[in-house]
Amino acid sequence: MKQERPAPCIAFVLGKPPRAETIFPAVMHDLRQRGFSVHLHLPHEHKDTMPPWLDEAAMIVHRGLRPASLHALAAYESRGRRCINPVEGVRVALDRWALHERLVQAGLPVPRARLAEDWKAASAFGEKAHVVLKQRDASRGRGAGTAFLGPGKVPELPLLTGPFLVQDHVAGDGWDRKVYVVGRSVWGLLKPWPRLDVPHKLPFRPSPMLEALALHVGSATGLSIYGVDFIEHDDGSASIVDVNAFPSFQGIDGAAKSVAGHVVDHLQAAPKHAIGSRKLRQA
Repeated sequence: MKQERPAPCIAFVLGKPPRAETIFPAVMHDLRQRGFSVHLHLPHEHKDTMPPWLDEAAMIVHRGLRPASLHALAAYESRGRRCINPVEGVRVALDRWALHERLVQAGLPVPRARLAEDWKAASAFGEKAHVVLKQRDASRGRGAGTAFLGPGKVPELPLLTGPFLVQDHVAGDGWDRKVYVVGRSVWGLLKPWPRLDVPHKLPFRPSPMLEALALHVGSATGLSIYGVDFIEHDDGSASIVDVNAFPSFQGIDGAAKSVAGHVVDHLQAAPKHAIGSRKLRQA
């Protein structure tokens, strides 16, 4: 009688326990329905360490990790474990200056930016023009570590600690166009900015231009699951003002199924020697 091989394991390494309203329970359920073994590890609850069984995972899906956990995960990646997203791509996304440089090198439209080491140097730019100050380290979360400065609006006391990405403020039509990408699938949500009388984000179909730019971001960074924030201008052009590795996908119908399918596609494309075959014990 032929012995059945254990189902390949897909490991989820997350910075926080997955809440019911997040995408991860649905993604994990979908993968289990497809016959995969799914395991979860929360490294921030274990001093940023990784379990030995992770070396046997066929695929590692991760999100929201601190730099120390990313560093630990990179060791598994170097031994052939495939990660979504690649650790290096996430590191680039978490370093706003490195991200800016990568997008510029790829010819993507981004506002002009400079690097300032401290608050004094950064706020000096705001004395002459309207700028957006963003802490270089983006690991604090989206929206955190950001300040808007301009003539007459520079506070005397520092609001944040450096170093900073000092970005020219770019005018738009009052909406952030948030484009979400999973592989080659693209969705869009409109978010009012600055505050408009709209209670929530509104779905929209990204234009061919925004879709092409968003996919180009993936090529430039190595990310395959990510979000890109655009501001559109009166002349029809657009600027990229933020990139987020593995966004929440809240408000995106079908995102969980798409993420699960993307994981399976990557797993099937992996070299057979990279897929662990031993059954893993529960995390």
